[in-house]
Amino acid sequence: MNTFVFGAGASIHAGYPLAKRMGNRLFRWMETHGDEGPYSFRSTVEFLREEFECSEDIEQLLTSIDERITAGQNLRPRPSDVVLLCQCHKPTLIAAIRIWFVEIRQNEARDYATFAEQIVAPGDCTITFNYDVSLESALQKAGKWWLGDGYGFALGWVGTPSPVRVLKLHGSVNWRFPVGWNGRPWIDSIEVAFLGYPDRSDPLYRSAIADGAGTMILPSKCKQFFTGTSFGRVHEEFWNHLWDQASLALNRCERIVVCGYSVPEVDARACELLLRGNYSAPIEVCCGTDTESIVERFRSLGRDARAADQTHFDKWLNSRIPSD
Repeated sequence: MNTFVFGAGASIHAGYPLAKRMGNRLFRWMETHGDEGPYSFRSTVEFLREEFECSEDIEQLLTSIDERITAGQNLRPRPSDVVLLCQCHKPTLIAAIRIWFVEIRQNEARDYATFAEQIVAPGDCTITFNYDVSLESALQKAGKWWLGDGYGFALGWVGTPSPVRVLKLHGSVNWRFPVGWNGRPWIDSIEVAFLGYPDRSDPLYRSAIADGAGTMILPSKCKQFFTGTSFGRVHEEFWNHLWDQASLALNRCERIVVCGYSVPEVDARACELLLRGNYSAPIEVCCGTDTESIVERFRSLGRDARAADQTHFDKWLNSRIPSD
């Protein structure tokens, strides 16, 4: 059994952005769109550009937003900019990411198709820190992933277990948590159909959910794997269950391949899982120019790690395809 760990670098081929270059691309997209439902994308871009210096690195931008909210949340009355961030502009930014990624997923994801068809095998596990659904779409088309339990939680119509699981430890654009809900995410019918099930539906899903708060762990420095409410934390058990499955997959596998994920220090929980987790499998790293530094970090902790012969995802795939 192999465990594959994917980051944003593995999705670049399909048109998805790296976090460090995501902000301005997202803002340009938002500026070409008017209002969509309750969201005014142009107004949010204007507000954020006036209030925050950094917009290119989405991690820095979201960190600044969260710091502003945290600093003002206990003030009474709350500052108007904090109210606007909480109730308007941050939800709009999240909605923009979802809708933008839905557009991007129409692009051809040829590298994921190659991976699904010729590399990954039944019994393998994929751990991904990406929000997009191009990987699981490719796996489903290759007959190696079923939506029924393929995300690590059951939708209620599980038949044969999914040959490969996709554990999305930072969430997914197609998941939703309704307000007041404290179970697994809901997936609407359009998303179910996109993943290859036009005649099926999530038995929990009833109607459109406006924001789906909490189903994407945003790329800020202070990541919280729960949603705070007046009744306490919700969703914490769900996230813990996903991360526990990832830990078990690493513990049981014979080989780990890290593709396009730099294991950044700001992802503290991911560092604990990957760098200091309870496993002994050898690690192969395919992360572009970051490859050698990542290998050294693993080795410094006593891990059996090495750089892949080809350190870019597409070339790594081609080197692994069996020759005729």
